[in-house]
Amino acid sequence: MVLALSLFLAAPMIESQVHIEQRPGEVSHDSVPFAWPTATAAEAGLDPAKLEAVAELAAAGASDSLLVIHDGRLVVERYWNGKTAQDVQQTYSGTKSLLAQSPAPEANPSFGLFFHLNAGDCHRDYGVSDRLERKLIPGAPDDTFLMYGAGGQLVAGIPSLRLVIVRTGGDSGSSLYEADNFFARLIRGIAEAAR
Repeated sequence: MVLALSLFLAAPMIESQVHIEQRPGEVSHDSVPFAWPTATAAEAGLDPAKLEAVAELAAAGASDSLLVIHDGRLVVERYWNGKTAQDVQQTYSGTKSLLAQSPAPEANPSFGLFFHLNAGDCHRDYGVSDRLERKLIPGAPDDTFLMYGAGGQLVAGIPSLRLVIVRTGGDSGSSLYEADNFFARLIRGIAEAAR
């Protein structure tokens, strides 16, 4: 799912079809291992100090990895807790179980087709029937969408800023549904670095 989302958002930079192998973690492009083009934050027009602050937040939040892709170039790639780029990272998809709780946009305007959405001015928390009159990710652009999986795994896209964000790791001690939570601060910080 992470790979599919990343490739979808980076489609303009890929000239020919990418073939995804059955083995997790392997991607090939015409039988050559795929690697994201890279750039420094400054080269990508992002604020390096803000991205460094977000990386420190991710490290403090029990993250195993944080990747930020802007305009199809990898600008942040950090690993903690003994993890490396060669490790297959867990990106659980816990959102599938939430679909049954969201039968129509009126029921939960911040969730649809397995994605959390930042559109609208309210959302429903997991397991809570009351609507909360605040954005899911305050301060992030309205077009922010994300997949929030078991154990706090996160993949987010912000099309207006041409960003893909991937966070893996352990329990940050915060839930996506809490006001000003770890994930909101992480996504908002990266979005601010791109503005």
